[in-house]
Amino acid sequence: MIPLSIPTLVALLAATTLGGVIGADRMAKQATLTRLRTMLGGLPQQPLSHDVIQFLEKLGAHLPGAADESLQTALARAGYFQPVAKQLFVVLRLAATIAVFTGIWLDASVSSATTLLLAMFLAFFTSRLFVILLKLKAESRERALRRELTPLVDFLLMVLNS
Repeated sequence: MIPLSIPTLVALLAATTLGGVIGADRMAKQATLTRLRTMLGGLPQQPLSHDVIQFLEKLGAHLPGAADESLQTALARAGYFQPVAKQLFVVLRLAATIAVFTGIWLDASVSSATTLLLAMFLAFFTSRLFVILLKLKAESRERALRRELTPLVDFLLMVLNS
């Protein structure tokens, strides 16, 4: 077995986080396209991975974190209004946490208490990182909405005055 160094652990964590962010962004863009197609009268196209999303939705509905309403609020603040967003978030966070823990535990040359603590810490950090990134996305979206709100209010007042 190849022992994992600190840079390898950081790269593994960064790749997991990047994959989660890209997946969430792709899901948001797909939902926007589906909404636009529906509004314009076209039939919504099913994504290629529709079966995978249905499986993850069913799996996520049975996990304990899927009942958390504060998570639903945070997802809505970040702009993820899809009904399956909460279940997908819970499943992806759990999968990333398990992958980090298993990767560190299996690649360790010596199974010791230190390795177990390191694996547990990085798995916990991965789980918290998903929530932190979600909150950062929500704050970024709210800042963008606040920036656009001022010109919109001015425009509405100008229309009402005319």
